[in-house]
Amino acid sequence: MSVITAAMVFNSEPASHILSGRSSAKIISVMVISTALLALWYLCYSIYSAVGFYLQFVSTCLRTDMKDIPGHYDLYQVKSSSDKILEDSTDPELRPMGIKAFWVAETVSPVTKKTEIVGCISLGDPPPPPFTSEPGVRVAELCRMVISPHHRRQGIAGALMQACEAHAMANEHKLSAIVLRTTFYQPHARELYAKLGYRIVLETNVRFGNADVPVFLYRKDLMGHKNKQHF
Repeated sequence: MSVITAAMVFNSEPASHILSGRSSAKIISVMVISTALLALWYLCYSIYSAVGFYLQFVSTCLRTDMKDIPGHYDLYQVKSSSDKILEDSTDPELRPMGIKAFWVAETVSPVTKKTEIVGCISLGDPPPPPFTSEPGVRVAELCRMVISPHHRRQGIAGALMQACEAHAMANEHKLSAIVLRTTFYQPHARELYAKLGYRIVLETNVRFGNADVPVFLYRKDLMGHKNKQHF
């Protein structure tokens, strides 16, 4: 860009000006400005490529399962002892009807004295190929694991994952394994997954803009099932 701009300025100047050096400062300043603009554009595009990946991910979540959590995860309201749905409850308890499920962690705020959600997690359908390809093997994906920044390092994430695994190992489900996907930019989450027995079975890159985002697939076998299929 700098060379092209300098050439345009050079061609637009009279020969006498060029020979006398009157346009040298102008050419240099144009080259410096154009180089700075190009560097700024590349920096902005690189930031967009890094941040845009996550913005697109959040946008997709809000348009799909997070748009209708009870409907997507087949949740139903818990019934009372009189077998009537607690319709008068402002915060009804929901339970999953099948393998898919969604959980939230709640706490009472010491400031407002009200119950607030501090974390969530879900168990959904298995991820598409190439992340998994095991015909006849019951695998589900752990996803939507989010903990409030103000409530981390308190064991909430571990408790949510234990609830998820207990549901997966229930007699009516008996899943063979749980898988999850995360990126290189979540080191604390990856440490937690490794601590809880999840192992990396696939590493790949997802292209977004001019950046390759490293994505890892973790897997944990349940109930003694072994992975006999290569990813």
